Amino acid sequence: MASSSQLKQEVSAARSFMDSSKFRIYMAFNYSKYRVGIAQNILLELKLLSQDGYTHILSLSYPLPAGIGYYILNKISTSEERVGSYFHTKINMTFLQRLCRPQAQRWAVQRRLLRGVKRGLIAFKYPTEFYVEEASLSDCQGLSLPNDYELHVIWRLMAGKILFSHEINHRLRKIGEIKSSYEDILQVLVYNGECTMHPGVQALDFGQFRCNRCGETKGFYHGDCFLCGNSHCYSCIECDSMGTSRLCSILYSLELGRIESSIKDKVEMKLSFPMTPAQNRASELVRAFLQEDTPKEVGCLVWAVCGAGKTEVVFSAVEETLNRGGRVLFAIPRRDVVRELEPRIKKAFPTVRVSALYGGSVERDESAELILATTHQAIRFFQAFDLVILDEADAYPYKGSRMLYFALERARKKSGRIVYMTATPNKDLKEQAKRNELKVVTIPARHHGHPLPVPTILKERLTRSSSDRHKVYRIPPKVLAFIEGSAISGAQVFIFVPTIEKSERAGKALKKYFSIRPKRAGWSEWVEYSHSQDPYRAQKCKHFSEGRFPIFVTTTILERGITVRRANVVVLFADKNFIFDQGSLIQMAGRSGRTVEYPYGEVLFVGEQITKDMELAIKSIEDMNEEARRRGYLKESNPCVEA
Repeated sequence: MASSSQLKQEVSAARSFMDSSKFRIYMAFNYSKYRVGIAQNILLELKLLSQDGYTHILSLSYPLPAGIGYYILNKISTSEERVGSYFHTKINMTFLQRLCRPQAQRWAVQRRLLRGVKRGLIAFKYPTEFYVEEASLSDCQGLSLPNDYELHVIWRLMAGKILFSHEINHRLRKIGEIKSSYEDILQVLVYNGECTMHPGVQALDFGQFRCNRCGETKGFYHGDCFLCGNSHCYSCIECDSMGTSRLCSILYSLELGRIESSIKDKVEMKLSFPMTPAQNRASELVRAFLQEDTPKEVGCLVWAVCGAGKTEVVFSAVEETLNRGGRVLFAIPRRDVVRELEPRIKKAFPTVRVSALYGGSVERDESAELILATTHQAIRFFQAFDLVILDEADAYPYKGSRMLYFALERARKKSGRIVYMTATPNKDLKEQAKRNELKVVTIPARHHGHPLPVPTILKERLTRSSSDRHKVYRIPPKVLAFIEGSAISGAQVFIFVPTIEKSERAGKALKKYFSIRPKRAGWSEWVEYSHSQDPYRAQKCKHFSEGRFPIFVTTTILERGITVRRANVVVLFADKNFIFDQGSLIQMAGRSGRTVEYPYGEVLFVGEQITKDMELAIKSIEDMNEEARRRGYLKESNPCVEA
């Protein structure tokens, strides 16, 4: 066995060599009991364990990446052994037998654990030769524990968050005044049960892994790691854009719990406009959902038609939560929407601390009562909010991303609620609603009280073969007449296409067609086109919203977040359902008829065939119109008593 001085030197060397990513599996014991665990500094661990009577500690492995160490620990020990188990003795033993029995049992337990460790090392192709090192309490005399102030500093920094160890270290540098190693402070918090430690990527079985930051179980990169120096390190591809989560990296999470709110007076929201009857009804239902002490559902789905003003509907829920001393997270898909919503939220809640978190934001007050954040920023919160509001739940980057839904669920306190807001709920949300796992609140009418424009389907062929091996777009005469008539009558036209290539081809074809038409006063062009790769996209969108040209060919980048006073919509290649699904078609149709000036609008779905998504999109719009009519929200109908 190695000496205790050698063990101290190894621990010191590990610290200096960025070995904070490595953990040893240990067995601590005394005369009657033992405990199996994992720690970075096992001498510090023994000093902490001495409070429970442990006197010795064995290092059952050399320093391992946390993901491997945790896997082996869970394989070789039971949950009872990880919190403390007793050596068993028989009642009918003599005194000498009782004296010798625990030592024999310790050796038996030690051999069993070592065999398990070596099997785990073999499974991951790690060396199996190492010294079993032992230390006693006398070897810990030179170690000092972090003081209460240092523990409190880390606790305040960590409360309600899940962060990597290097992120904690980076934040600590701004605070200063910490003499103890931050790793030792975290180790003490973990031992005290105030903080939980997780590997960034955890081995579930050989060849199977889970990222503890984003919850992903597929898509891991295997290769050399410059941090741990291992050629068998795994990293998560899914959340790599937010900093790499690795097999050797460590996540620490700390539940926020109950903290005193800085809000002293009653919070009252201030709206600069009256809400419609549909909005008022939805607002009351969401607030009632939060007021239920034992609700059947944890979540609520606010299903609103495009342009119904769903954001203001949840303000009453925000007010209710803040007055209870709770915290609110407004999770939003895109950075530009966060910046646009921030002044509206601050105006509605002038007495509340509001913080906006997004890439490039300067003021980052993560302790504010009301936080607006992009989902990639929200992934660092852990059980911190009493209410989580997810705006545009079906929009990019939420669409198809289990990671972001996982992150938002984790940001919610165990007793907290979550509200999803969308005009086009995805399949998972609809299934949850059918299983009564979500309370559904609908807003079936826009503020002006007119029905939604119902799309018309036009079956037409849009391409024809050409001798140059490329497809030339043939815009049908009916579509050209509709576009030209809309522009002449004073309406602008969104023309949606599924791909960048199609936006360029259709845009050029329309530019050529309208090039011989005389321009009207205020028009710079008849037609412009844009897509996600267009460097002038923002400028063109701005000019279109200002009415400088009437026809805009674009991809789905404009299916949300833009309102034009007088707008008609044409969806070309609407039958390409690999891009234009039911939700996208509803969102694109929702660009039309949004204003009092032009509340009706017209929408054309153009394709070679009629797809199920096209039919479902039209049916969904018709169903919302019917509900709005039945509830008396439309100007064309007579008010009726709600069911």
